[in-house]
Amino acid sequence: MSNKQKVICDTNIYIYASWGYQPAVQLINELRFDIELLMPTIVQVELLSIPRTQKDLSYKDVIEEYIEYPKSEGLMVHINDNVAKNAADIRILWFESEGKKLPSPDAIIAATSIDLDAQLYSNNDKDFVYAAQHFGLKFENPINRNDLEKFMKENELAHEESDIMDTAMRVLAKMDEESLRELSYKSIGLLNDQAKKEQIKFARGLKKRRSES
Repeated sequence: MSNKQKVICDTNIYIYASWGYQPAVQLINELRFDIELLMPTIVQVELLSIPRTQKDLSYKDVIEEYIEYPKSEGLMVHINDNVAKNAADIRILWFESEGKKLPSPDAIIAATSIDLDAQLYSNNDKDFVYAAQHFGLKFENPINRNDLEKFMKENELAHEESDIMDTAMRVLAKMDEESLRELSYKSIGLLNDQAKKEQIKFARGLKKRRSES
């Protein structure tokens, strides 16, 4: 790789660009000139995992075009031992400090950016601010969230999390009390210790309110 400034865009930036959100489209296009726009292979995996790519061929072509550029220019970045170690350190210390588990893909993206001294652009403050504060990650959020929300509303686009929650609410509404109880037991087993404490606290409060009503 050359001595040009190195930059990495998180998966969400590419997703916004694939929707036609112009600030993201322009950012990616601008970064391709005079700057090394690198792509960690984990970003490639996440882009190829978007469910829409399996149903919409034109959308799949857009995603593959974003992947093809770093592949053809030798800008695809693979995980090495140093990145793996730093990603693990970030996850461990973040959990010890905040009681939360940083998703492995985000830890790898952060560690890759740190290893290459690359600027990371992402709309994911909650997962990257800690690495910026404690590990020297060069992080910047280039997205105006109000503007993005307006664009998504106008184009009837939904956050993946919103889709999941809407589906979950529809499923829960059809479950009987015994099934809900079984689901709760299984769900608690998937939580970290801090989340379990919060869940138990919520359950006790709910029980108290029911007994008082």
